[in-house]
Amino acid sequence: MSAGAPTHNTHPDSNSPTAEMHEKNRSEHSSNSGKKLEYATGLRLVAVMCTIFLTTLLAALDLGIVATAIPKITDDFKRLDDVGWYGSACFLLVGTSSPMWGKLYKYFSARLVYLLSVVIFLVGSIVAAAAPNSPALIVGRALQGWGCSGSLAGSVLIISFTAPPPKRPMLIGVWMGVFMLSTIIGPLIGGAFTSEVTWRWCFWINLPVGGPVVAAILLFLHVPEHIKPTPELSWQQTTTCSDRRLEFFRRDLGIGARSGP
Repeated sequence: MSAGAPTHNTHPDSNSPTAEMHEKNRSEHSSNSGKKLEYATGLRLVAVMCTIFLTTLLAALDLGIVATAIPKITDDFKRLDDVGWYGSACFLLVGTSSPMWGKLYKYFSARLVYLLSVVIFLVGSIVAAAAPNSPALIVGRALQGWGCSGSLAGSVLIISFTAPPPKRPMLIGVWMGVFMLSTIIGPLIGGAFTSEVTWRWCFWINLPVGGPVVAAILLFLHVPEHIKPTPELSWQQTTTCSDRRLEFFRRDLGIGARSGP
């Protein structure tokens, strides 16, 4: 190499953020490489999948179970103006709370977050079943939708966490079949309860099934050791990331403004 030729440093500075990131990735890889990946197998896998399928069954049933019960509910409460909320309150919370559940599953134990979603769903079922008036029923349906959102999102996540990779496609396919079948038979079950017993059993029925589901989550659902929540960022790191995103967004807006007519 001649004296005037430029030299290129192929190794990042040890104090630069890039070097720190590479060092962190190497340390995480070395720590995970020594661990054996453990997944649920045998009877434990069957118990976990049955728990997830039962949870999905309850959540999907309640998405449409009130469709055939609305005429009787309206007749009891004499509130025709609230008809739309009996079904939409649940769907509204399912849609709006999904990002929140995604963050919870990212930063906290999937087992505890999944359990929390089921408990919220059961509390909503109790509120809806015992509702003395129309607003109370709407609140109960909203709580059901809130818990339903977390349980449906967590079901697929926990399948990918606990099941061995070769079995995941089949199990997710079965889960989707349970979900679709439940949405189909939900209005049929709601109509049967409404005509033969009372519409309140559309919600009371969740408790005899939901209780064993909670017990099964506590007994059988254990996330493998190699699956860990993402460590929460410090306030300084969060502020730095937010500032960088705002700067990037502001720069893009500036480019768009200059390139416009």
